[in-house]
Amino acid sequence: MSKISLHSVNEEIFPDRTSSSAKASSVPTKASTPIKRPFTGTVNTKTEIRRFSLASDKILSGLYSQRSSFISKSQLSLLDRAKQRDESRKITLPVEERVPVRVAIRVRPFVVFRSLTGGYLRKPAICVSMDAHEVRLLNSDHSPSRMQRFPFERCYWSHDGFVRLDNGYLSADSDHERGQQYATQGIIHIQIGQEIVKCLWDGLDSTIIAYGESGSGKSYTLFGTAENKGLALRIYDDLFYQSEKRRITDKDLLWVEVTFSVFEIFDEQAIDLLAEKIKPLNFYKCPKTGYFIQELVEYSIATYKELAAIIERALVNRAVHATSTRRETKYGNLVLRLRLDQRRKMHNKELCRSSTITIIEAAGSELATLAEDPDSNDQWALAAKQFNESLLALEGCLRAWAAQSEKNEATTVSEEENQNTQITGVSKPSKARVPFEDSVLTKLLQKALGLNAYVYMIATIAPEDTSYRTTLRTLQFAEVAKVGVVTVKRNEIFFNDLQKDLKTDIEASKKKLESLQKEERSDDVKKSVEVTKALIKEYEKRMARLKEPLNERMQATELFIQSITSTFGEEGDKKRLPHLSNLSMDPMASDRILHFVFNGDVTVGNDKDNTAVLVGPGIEPIHAVLSRAPSGNIQIEPVSRTAKLLINGHTISKRTELKNNDRILFGSRHVYVYRNPKEEPRTVHFADEPDINYWSAFEEIISNNGIVFSTDNTLEAGVLNRRMLEVLPQIGEANVMAEELEKDVKYDVQLVTPEMQGRLDGQTEIFVSVFHTRYNQRFEWTLRTFEMRLLAMRKLYRRGEQGQNIDVPECADPFFENTDADVRIGTARLYLQPLMYFVRVRENLEVVNFRGEPVGFVETELVPCNDYGDEYTEEDNVFIDNPSELVGKNLSFLVKIHCCKNLPKGYTVCDLLLLRAVSRR
Repeated sequence: MSKISLHSVNEEIFPDRTSSSAKASSVPTKASTPIKRPFTGTVNTKTEIRRFSLASDKILSGLYSQRSSFISKSQLSLLDRAKQRDESRKITLPVEERVPVRVAIRVRPFVVFRSLTGGYLRKPAICVSMDAHEVRLLNSDHSPSRMQRFPFERCYWSHDGFVRLDNGYLSADSDHERGQQYATQGIIHIQIGQEIVKCLWDGLDSTIIAYGESGSGKSYTLFGTAENKGLALRIYDDLFYQSEKRRITDKDLLWVEVTFSVFEIFDEQAIDLLAEKIKPLNFYKCPKTGYFIQELVEYSIATYKELAAIIERALVNRAVHATSTRRETKYGNLVLRLRLDQRRKMHNKELCRSSTITIIEAAGSELATLAEDPDSNDQWALAAKQFNESLLALEGCLRAWAAQSEKNEATTVSEEENQNTQITGVSKPSKARVPFEDSVLTKLLQKALGLNAYVYMIATIAPEDTSYRTTLRTLQFAEVAKVGVVTVKRNEIFFNDLQKDLKTDIEASKKKLESLQKEERSDDVKKSVEVTKALIKEYEKRMARLKEPLNERMQATELFIQSITSTFGEEGDKKRLPHLSNLSMDPMASDRILHFVFNGDVTVGNDKDNTAVLVGPGIEPIHAVLSRAPSGNIQIEPVSRTAKLLINGHTISKRTELKNNDRILFGSRHVYVYRNPKEEPRTVHFADEPDINYWSAFEEIISNNGIVFSTDNTLEAGVLNRRMLEVLPQIGEANVMAEELEKDVKYDVQLVTPEMQGRLDGQTEIFVSVFHTRYNQRFEWTLRTFEMRLLAMRKLYRRGEQGQNIDVPECADPFFENTDADVRIGTARLYLQPLMYFVRVRENLEVVNFRGEPVGFVETELVPCNDYGDEYTEEDNVFIDNPSELVGKNLSFLVKIHCCKNLPKGYTVCDLLLLRAVSRR
């Protein structure tokens, strides 16, 4: 039986909510029970005398533009008193306000994994230090002169200085030298989350962008674990906590509704993660409110427990979708939107106040470097740009706001100098283009990305020296983003006005539709008809929500929650039943997909009738069968000889009994760990030793297949080991896809020294060797080229799975290299020592390829000459006895290539490299 794991949602979200200070308590405290039913203003409480003080006005001073002067009540008549009371309740917000983008930096602990083969793994060195308002990035030599400093408003140190309590909560360690500096999840919520919750109740939109490279802690910061809830979950819990209090204390509050939706932008498509069938959705542009996603599922939420369960379901669906589309979650941009709708009493009218918090977990920032390929005209570089369009456009928007801010500041300074007048207020925004229309993500989130929202960016960085470059890029981008200034205004409208506006929009859209239907049916007209129909449907949906009782929407949510608990497994099943649990590159996607093995045979394969359905390269219709052995243990058996099945890094071809914590690889990328709670528990590890994860499982597979990781305790070795671990599974996947699609090509990893690349210095790099079996040709790709190609390979493979045509010419096929492209055959070394004596030398040099194999010979001649290129002869008598005579003089020479032998057929070009100068002959 297969189930999906729903992590426990019963834990309290605020183990450190004891005061408004930033100091976290080590003893969890129980928060008040959230309200169980939607609040509609029908709570019976005693009437309280309301007092309005000047202090309460000051709290909202940033939101109110003018205040009514204080007049003694004793001087007012009864009529004047009533009028004054009404005036005090008026909201006189400015039309809009310009506010800065808020940027915070957080550094995580080291991410290391336990070697399952007993091999040596280098412990990384730290390249980051910080205090409350500054990050310092250290180069590999830790030289103070090469230290780079980045000041920020808030810097959160979560690398060390903590201790794990008995309940699993990470608390500051008072005995550690950096214990006072350690930032818990609760501290981040107190300093950022509580401010956002206040904005929500005030009718102001807010956006949180988690930005950083893959594995830097974005998911942990937003979602955390069962014991250490993340910022997003704490904000949501705090919102319901405040709702419970406000329904009693706020007498003007008539009605409250919390609505939630979650989707992901992947490959420039919007994927609804709460829909029954996950598929791309259409989106259209509303002239007044911007783009909207048609048929996006939204749920009205009554309690935090309901919301946590729905988020868990969305994260599970995200993991399933990533698995089914053969990609890592790092390629997707996750978007969570929570809208708080209030109806308040004002001047005997009903005021609608709406606010939204948008939380974006951006794709891995390292993917943006794929678009920075120097050969921007290469079709695969362009394809990579298109694939990561949303991430690039998101960065572009923040850069544009920063550029606008700098222009505005320069304009303001110039006006002050010229006019010698004091300028107050906010300068008019410049007309620099913000690239909202460049991607699906920025189209859908225009308001959230600065048109009407507070923007908070939490940049997460990795402290390992092997991540120096990506950490530097993240800090540099964050430094640009913090200069940006965005616009925010309160979202309020009277209920009657809202209804009138919707009626007007519906009528206008229907008239436009009638007019369009009378025109000729051109492609443009058909598109306009489609958009207009979608707008009418959206307007009518919004109108229906105004009239529909809230209880009916709550019932739909309750039915959805019931379907979750009946269809998906619970935490209790994991503690008592044997099961397979998935492992993923993304820790938040691991342990989400469970396949329980406790009653009858479990079949695994890509056929929909299997108990556990796996899709992707190397998975057969019925790949393997799990059953109960006579001994009572669970056993697994591949169905055919071609079914690739590895257990603990070893290929399995016959029935094998499983043991607790065995690692299983199905096909080329589906990694699972077998758990059997009834078996003897494994030996307890040290506190700092992590559990089995995706990387430790693949390190075991790679090591057992004869590849040895470097044991040098150097930065270069650490970088090589990390990149090798990342690329080898991808190469395996590419080979399986090529085999299934009948591509005559094989891929392999190749280590290339600086000398083999024609450089005098540098580090050994990893290349991907591409061998065309049909033409017997070998090419080398850089890792960046291979990553760009792999994205296109997966896309082509998915098209084949969907039954689409995948016949493309080889010049446009991502699996092949153009046979006419320039290829580095090899390198021949020509030593220049004879020039020190002005001696003419003729040599037959061996040409060696990247693999260290001889591939031919080149006959060369080294000839001294004068500055005009004239060869010296014996009659010139230029020979010298002591090379010191050449110091401070020009040295000119010719390199002649007489012939090449045994080289591969085709046009051959020789590049002559001298130090860093390159000349082509």
